[in-house]
Amino acid sequence: MLKLTLWRHAKSSWKDPQLEDFMRPLNARGRKDAPEMARRIIRQCGQPTRILSSPAERTLTSARVLARQADYPLSDIFCVPGLYESSASALLAAIREYGAMASHLVLVGHMPSLGDLARQLCGHPLGHLPTAAFIHMQLSITQWCDCQGQQEAQALVFDFPKNKCVVN
Repeated sequence: MLKLTLWRHAKSSWKDPQLEDFMRPLNARGRKDAPEMARRIIRQCGQPTRILSSPAERTLTSARVLARQADYPLSDIFCVPGLYESSASALLAAIREYGAMASHLVLVGHMPSLGDLARQLCGHPLGHLPTAAFIHMQLSITQWCDCQGQQEAQALVFDFPKNKCVVN
């Protein structure tokens, strides 16, 4: 069975109003939450075998934090331009294209596409994933190229920074 973790980037900074959205870095809370949530992903979901990330600064920074926590080579992060300002269908296309040979795929991205994809794959009821939240699921398919986004996954874990009920 294939495992998929959808992780929304950690909290970003709006401090510089001149900075393009694409270039916004993590703020202090994001820099604090990202390592903790990366540890939770590894502890609750297992080691990622492939990490896909939007190229936006805040997402790529979050993906790199996860990679460091998981002893995953930074050079092996797949930075996929189509994941920035994307749709659920674009995320599905990236999963099908880049998922090959991965048993646990982590996709680091943005709202609203992550929430839309979670609803399509496993009927996750949230319309909004808080920053740094993740949802981990197991899919009923054996190859990523078969992922259609039609209720083919079961949600196993949903976690977010303010969740105080995490089992270690």
